[in-house]
Amino acid sequence: MNILVVTPIYPRTDAPKNTTATKVIHYFADEWRKMGHNVCVIHTPNRLMKIFYVMPQWIKNILKAKTGNEFPDVKITKKAEYSFEGINAFRRPVFKLIPRKLSSDREIAAAARDINAFLEKTGFVPDIILGHWATPSVQLLNELNRYYNCRKSIVFHDDYYTGAFNAKMIECMRRIDAVGCRSVTLAEKVKKQLKLESSPFICYSGVPDDVVSTAAFDPERAGEPLNRFIYVGELIQRKYCDVVIKALARLNVPGWRFDVIGVGNDRGRFEQLAESLGVSDRVTFHGRVPREKVFELLAGSQCFIMPSKNEAFGLVYLEAMVSSCIAVGSVGEGIDGIIRNGENGLLVEPGNEGSLYNALSGLMNMSAEERTALARRGFETAVRFTDSNVARSYLSDAENWK
Repeated sequence: MNILVVTPIYPRTDAPKNTTATKVIHYFADEWRKMGHNVCVIHTPNRLMKIFYVMPQWIKNILKAKTGNEFPDVKITKKAEYSFEGINAFRRPVFKLIPRKLSSDREIAAAARDINAFLEKTGFVPDIILGHWATPSVQLLNELNRYYNCRKSIVFHDDYYTGAFNAKMIECMRRIDAVGCRSVTLAEKVKKQLKLESSPFICYSGVPDDVVSTAAFDPERAGEPLNRFIYVGELIQRKYCDVVIKALARLNVPGWRFDVIGVGNDRGRFEQLAESLGVSDRVTFHGRVPREKVFELLAGSQCFIMPSKNEAFGLVYLEAMVSSCIAVGSVGEGIDGIIRNGENGLLVEPGNEGSLYNALSGLMNMSAEERTALARRGFETAVRFTDSNVARSYLSDAENWK
C-alpha cells in the first residue's frame, strides 16, 4: 500500500541540535515501512511572518517556556526534499498570517498543487492519506480531494481548532473519511464539537518492539522502599516539574532522589527552586540524553512523575511503565484511560501540588506487595502498546472507521 502522511511536525535533516520536535509521526511511518508499505511524508510546517524567525533565541526560549509552542529557525520556511531514516519527505511550508489562525484557502490550494506536482514527479500515487494535527492538515486533506480519489483520515492532537474554527472544520470534514484522536478524553470533546455520529478512533503511541521483547518486570525493585523518582520531558511550565520538586520536598522519605531528564528554558528556575527548598543534593538535572540512556535511567527508578496539562498522549508514561516504574499522570489528559487511577498507576490533577503530594503520600503508605502489584499491572498494560501493534491498529482504524 502507498501511504501518504501529511503532518506539520516531522523530523528534519536540517534541524538545529536543540530541537525538541516530537518524532511520534515518524515512529508510525517507520513501522509501516517495516511492514512492507511504501510511505511518503508531506511535511507542512507553518510559515509565519519573518519577525518570528529573526527574534533572538532567548526570546524564543521564553515564549516556548510560557506557551509550549516551538519557535523554529528560518530554514523550516523553505521547501525541501529529503529522506529521514529511510522515509522520503517533501517539506512544503504553509503560510499563516497570524499564529493559531487558519491559512487562507488560496494558500491551501497552492500547497495542494505543489504536493501533487511532487508526487507526480516521484510517481507516488497514494492509496490512503493520513493527516495529523488540525492545521493545516484538515484543510489540505479536503483540498487534495481534487487530485486523489482515495481514503483520507485525520488524527487530532488537541481541540483548539475544532472549537475556535468549528464551522470551517465541519465543512472540511465532510470530505474526510475517518477521524481519530490521540486520547479518549480528546475523542469525547471532538465528537461533540464536530457533531460526529461515531466516536473517533484512538491513535495511541507505542514503545519500541525491541525494548518490549527484552523487558521483564522487576518485582524486587518495585517492592523496595520507595525513594527513587524520575521525570522525563521538556523543562517548560505546562509539564510542572517544579510542582514535582515541591511535592517531593514535603515528603518524609529518607534518602530520596529525583532524576530530571530533559532540556528547556525553565531549567535554571527549577534548579533555583531545588536550592531554595534545600533539596538540590537530591535532584539531578541530566539535560538531554539519548533514548537508550533514558531507558537505563528508568530501569534504575521506581516512580515516574509528570503531572502535565495539554498532553496529547505522553509516550514516556508507557516507557516508564514497561521499565517497571509506577507512573503518575494527569486526570483528563492524554494518558487518562490507559492509566487507570489506583489500578495500574496514579492520576492527579495537572499542576496541583496538593493532589500530587496526597497521591505520593498514599503510595508511600502502601505495603511493598501493594506497590509491586500496582507496578506489575502498569507493566502488563504497557507491553501491549508496541510500536508495531499501535501502527497496525492505527492503519486498520483509518481504513475501516465509519
